Amino acid sequence: MAISSDENLRERINSMTRKGLLRNIHELPFTGGVSVSEADAPEAEGATKYNLSCNDYLNLIHHPYLQECASNAMAMYGVGSGGSRLMGGATPLHGELEERLAVLTGFPSTLLVGSGYLANYGLLTALLGKSDYVFFDKLNHASLLDGILHSGCKWKSFPHKNYHVLEESLRRVASKYENIYIVTDSIFSMDGDRADLVALQRLSTMYGAKMIVDESHAMGICGAGAGVGVGGVGVGGADADAGAGGVGGGLCVEMGVRPYIVVGTLSKAYASYGGFISCSHLVREYLLNTMRTFIFSTSLPPSVVASSIGALEIVSSTSTITMGEELTMGEELMLRAKMFHGMLMDAGLRVEEESGTATDGTEPMLLAFSSQIVPIMVYDNDRAVALSRLLGESGVHVRAIRYPTVPLHGARLRFSITLGFDEGQLAEIAHSVVQAIAKSSGSTR
Repeated sequence: MAISSDENLRERINSMTRKGLLRNIHELPFTGGVSVSEADAPEAEGATKYNLSCNDYLNLIHHPYLQECASNAMAMYGVGSGGSRLMGGATPLHGELEERLAVLTGFPSTLLVGSGYLANYGLLTALLGKSDYVFFDKLNHASLLDGILHSGCKWKSFPHKNYHVLEESLRRVASKYENIYIVTDSIFSMDGDRADLVALQRLSTMYGAKMIVDESHAMGICGAGAGVGVGGVGVGGADADAGAGGVGGGLCVEMGVRPYIVVGTLSKAYASYGGFISCSHLVREYLLNTMRTFIFSTSLPPSVVASSIGALEIVSSTSTITMGEELTMGEELMLRAKMFHGMLMDAGLRVEEESGTATDGTEPMLLAFSSQIVPIMVYDNDRAVALSRLLGESGVHVRAIRYPTVPLHGARLRFSITLGFDEGQLAEIAHSVVQAIAKSSGSTR
């Protein structure tokens, strides 16, 4: 395809503008969910106080211990790694983090990658080929879709969490292909709901499929280290020396499911940067020699790796006592997210079980509670943008999510709850949300 002229590019931008799909960057004076330092404290009316589009789920971005870990590593190794892992950009810290992540997720080995996107894309383009057939959830993350589409494999998507349709498809192709894969998110990034991993493992075992699970939004939050229980090891599961997984090891650990491969990120609950692939020793060796996003990328800076190690230590050793019960950081996060969801319900927002789409002026509504991701379905692009702007004027930063991140007519506000918000702040945010919805509809509640 010929390179587009500037005129063509301008027309594409104008088209996005007309459809309410043009995006922009909004800079904030702080990182994390809450403006906490006095230097950042908002004084002007309408200045941003709360960031509800932040994935710092466990409120670790400003943790002093992680800053100390990063500072010490920087003093020893400098600001960068100096090369790819295979060419000289490997330090003992990189190996240590991989070992810790393998134990955390209950796999024999882990390969550290530059980001979650690079991990998913690189894994799927290296692993899959023309003789493979892949089934994937329609609402999987874009990095999974891109990797599948560019791998050359045969593929079919199934409606979101519709495992009856998936089973019918598996039944038709199971005997025709040597390698069949099922690819899914564990917690879906835009709806916040959870895959039924037990059902998926049953199907993978029944039809000889290998399951790949992206745990990006569950890592550090789900999994209390209870171990892999009922269901055992799925088809193509990890080597015999794999463990049970640990606190924060993801939804697979929590549900007692052992997929073929788990992909995770360090940029959300662990407040750092980078992605990783937990797998068997054999798969790791193959990826190390074939995965282009690993081979041809500079490795993560040692300071970033060190802060990730520190975050793993904090999550595995920190608990709170709530109503006489000892909770992990992830469990405490779920309580706060459920509290926020309840506040919005109490204020009159109706609950929709599934996200879907609408074009008939449907009023904003909540999705059923499932995780720290709390979406409010708005459906209309312009109204979603208007609500985002109104909330910004009240000090609440939350971005409007529109196509192509979500389906057409599926625009929403996606609230990411973090441990940085206390009950009073969540109540203030919920009140701002209700007021903005009322103002945008020209009515009062």
